[in-house]
Amino acid sequence: MSDTRGSLDELDELVELYRSEKATAMYDEVVTEREHALQAAALAEAAGAPPATVAAALLHDVGRLTIAWDSAEGAFVAADRAHDAVGERLLGRWFGPEVSAPVGMHVDAKR
Repeated sequence: MSDTRGSLDELDELVELYRSEKATAMYDEVVTEREHALQAAALAEAAGAPPATVAAALLHDVGRLTIAWDSAEGAFVAADRAHDAVGERLLGRWFGPEVSAPVGMHVDAKR
């Protein structure tokens, strides 16, 4: 983490997202958002990825945790499609591009 970014105390907001009800929502039919994040980070770590890449893997879907779940279905779908960009901007508050940029690119990378 760059010393021009937020302090560890400011990371509480990020931690709270992963403690929230949204993190316990189902990512798919098998795992929750939180479990999906932990699995991605574990796989990156097992592959020998550097710490910034492990952090990006852990946080890659953080934008999904900021979506208003009570919005109309169409609005939710539109917001979810942008969760990569939302996550990149959010993480830019605390991390440099070595963490935030992969988050912003992960949807395109899957295609």
